[in-house]
Amino acid sequence: MQLHLVRHGNATQSSQSATDFSRALSNIGITEVESLATKIREQILLKKIFVDKIYHSGLLRAKETAEIIYKAVAIDNNDNNDDIDIEVCEELSPDYGNYRYVIDKLINCSENGGIMLVGHMPSLSKIGHYLLSDKIDLSFDTANMISLEWSRDDEEWKFLGKITPRDQI
Repeated sequence: MQLHLVRHGNATQSSQSATDFSRALSNIGITEVESLATKIREQILLKKIFVDKIYHSGLLRAKETAEIIYKAVAIDNNDNNDDIDIEVCEELSPDYGNYRYVIDKLINCSENGGIMLVGHMPSLSKIGHYLLSDKIDLSFDTANMISLEWSRDDEEWKFLGKITPRDQI
């Protein structure tokens, strides 16, 4: 099983009329997420990564990020396009704080394939650190994806790689 942690793209600044919940991707954010989505799709076509389910926090910038990636990966994913789901997981919001719920309810429920979590810092890094037992620095910029893979032989999560809008695994 694979787990892909994606930080949302660059977002517009907060204003008096816009809450943190309603901050959209900026033009830069849209461009960087589109580039990231292309890199992710390339890795899927090479069968290096798999995505069966995409969860996002529900905040506008994470939702937009997830939708851009979904459009790119749903085309040729594992010859199984119809099985990719995208849905809200409010527990990925920056204020939630209980990342172990996310692990127990989402990650541990899937035996094969890949799950993508589109969310925010520091929640994503906390999930990664917990699964990797703090073996690697998991700080990452906007529109970056860190991938982990469950090793059945070692019975532990392993760092698979990182994709940014500029490079790949």
